[in-house]
Amino acid sequence: MLVIIMMSKQISSFRDVQIIKNNTLVLCDIDDTVLHYPGWKSRCLDIIKDLQLFQLSKEELKKDLNDFCNMYKHMHKPEHTDYDGFSAMLQNIQSHQGKLLFITARCKVSHETTKKHLMQAGVYCDDQDIHYTDNIISKGEYIQKNIDISQFDDVIFIDDYVSYIKSVVDIFPQITCYQFCGSNVDGDGWSLSS
Repeated sequence: MLVIIMMSKQISSFRDVQIIKNNTLVLCDIDDTVLHYPGWKSRCLDIIKDLQLFQLSKEELKKDLNDFCNMYKHMHKPEHTDYDGFSAMLQNIQSHQGKLLFITARCKVSHETTKKHLMQAGVYCDDQDIHYTDNIISKGEYIQKNIDISQFDDVIFIDDYVSYIKSVVDIFPQITCYQFCGSNVDGDGWSLSS
């Protein structure tokens, strides 16, 4: 007998998140899941092409690209990936006496900018509801070290990156994971080799 275990379910709308139990914790990524910055990937790819002329090492290129992309996001207003679906999910969380926390790879020093970006897209939350991994540890490790999920009857994790979803599933196989592939998000991820 062949058993296939799905690591996550792909969704294109937050309406597809199934909250069935009361006291459910929803852990949700921010960038390219709740928020997106139209055109940022194509602009950053243009920067990569320009930077390659300087024959930088891959590490230097990654650092410069990361800095440029962060500057782009800092200077441009984000859009919500799925405002209506997100609002419906929030209502569903509230009707099930649940809780929403954001978990992002952004750095803690970007807290004010993160809150501003969320508010620009119509998302309002308390300071303690945003968790930052600083891109130092995986989201699975972060949850294990910093979020007490034992007080919830069910836990859901939503992210656009499969690697983050895998880090959660590896540590918490009981968590239901969704990969957000919203239609308003720029295409699939990209690499420095393109």
